[in-house]
Amino acid sequence: MSEDASERASASDFLRASGLLFEINRTILHPLGLALAVTAEPDPRIDGTFDRFWLNRTEDKAGWIFEEIEISVLGNALVAFLNRPENLERFAARRKELGYIIQGTPAESVTLAEAGYRAYGDFVGWQNYAGLPMPKWGELPEKIRGAWGAAITGAIQAGRGGTP
Repeated sequence: MSEDASERASASDFLRASGLLFEINRTILHPLGLALAVTAEPDPRIDGTFDRFWLNRTEDKAGWIFEEIEISVLGNALVAFLNRPENLERFAARRKELGYIIQGTPAESVTLAEAGYRAYGDFVGWQNYAGLPMPKWGELPEKIRGAWGAAITGAIQAGRGGTP
């Protein structure tokens, strides 16, 4: 087996064993009707190579799901991997150096800001502190939408162990 093939095999084994492939599929690809597959059977040419195809079910509006036993087993593998001492040290170093562990995105902030505003509106019956009707998200001044985005970004960073 060539060095390149060996690296690919160990990378695919690593993604599978660590639970990272599970998490990539669960949080990103499955909701889109996609899945990244690693061969379950050893490839006679290279053990553990990536299948060079996407399992595409975009016509299925619900997308892919894992069975409960898969969630349990693969989720436990992911938690064990993330809690390895070397990973915890890396997370602490990122938090210290960057102020976060997982880098947020502007799209994440905007989407979550609107979701946060809607949840707040639902909770207070769509009335503001003075008892007046709350405006819809699109009717809010840009500065207020930005403030909601900043609040959500701060909450995300704090939840990830960073400083807002």
